[in-house]
Amino acid sequence: MKATVIIPNYRHAPYLRVRIDSVLNQTYRDFEVIILDDCSPDDSREVIETYRGEPHIAHIVYNGTNSGSTFRQWHKGFELAQGECIWIAESDDYADPHFLERCMEQFERYPDCVLAYTESRLVDAAGAPLSRELKQAVHTARPCDLWEGEEFVRRNMLIHNVVYNASMAVFRKSAIPSDERYTQFRMNGDWLFWCEVARRGRVAHINSRLNFFRQHERKVTVETLRDGSALIEIARLYRILFEIVPLPDATRRAVIGKISRRVLRGVKGLPAGTRRAVLDAWRREYGNLFFARAWYEIYKILHLQPPFHL
Repeated sequence: MKATVIIPNYRHAPYLRVRIDSVLNQTYRDFEVIILDDCSPDDSREVIETYRGEPHIAHIVYNGTNSGSTFRQWHKGFELAQGECIWIAESDDYADPHFLERCMEQFERYPDCVLAYTESRLVDAAGAPLSRELKQAVHTARPCDLWEGEEFVRRNMLIHNVVYNASMAVFRKSAIPSDERYTQFRMNGDWLFWCEVARRGRVAHINSRLNFFRQHERKVTVETLRDGSALIEIARLYRILFEIVPLPDATRRAVIGKISRRVLRGVKGLPAGTRRAVLDAWRREYGNLFFARAWYEIYKILHLQPPFHL
């Protein structure tokens, strides 16, 4: 079974060589590599060109102008991909040599598996491990958990994007949604994308940390949290999630109440104008967030079991 590895890059020259080498050194050998550079202003092109002619590299594509969205780059890679399964190996991360092998095992074992993902280790800009660990969706001693896709979305994806880093996941090309709304997001398009993919089959969660998720100041995540755009995007994201994941009204209100607590915490450190813009965007969609948060507390007091992980 052939895999396609898409490496979408934007100004990650300091990390590119480690990333590309970690792909080329995978124990699973049936793969092609597509490198996409989104008009990087740094030395990315010089690094990428040193790999031209490497047998696994099928395409190197440079944008003449910046696309403005990594998810548009994803879509470009999908159109070029020849593999049955796809790994989006983000250009600032790197992987354990067995990452692709462990993920591809799930697709070979379960024909209806559409998404396989591992857990991650956080590392700093220099690649040194960080003491902080991200919360796992499921805590278990089993090597792998298999979920029905709809249940995976309801239980794991309504409150958090548990596939928090694209580098930690591999998916079937046939499960890519025809709806391209995920490309219209700057930060949260992956959250929507994973939900759409998961609903098309089963999801394998591999309980091993085989992905290295690099934390540094050049990340889009850092920029969108500072300017409040990430919180505004989440309001739009939930409008779409509620379309594709039908929920009872009380449960829907409980989800919004839970998320409201995160939004109200997130705006505290923002400038007054930015804070007002974020809260106005949420009010237009879901009303007063303080009332929404109160509803979530009432939901818990009434001992109604939320159909999602907290």
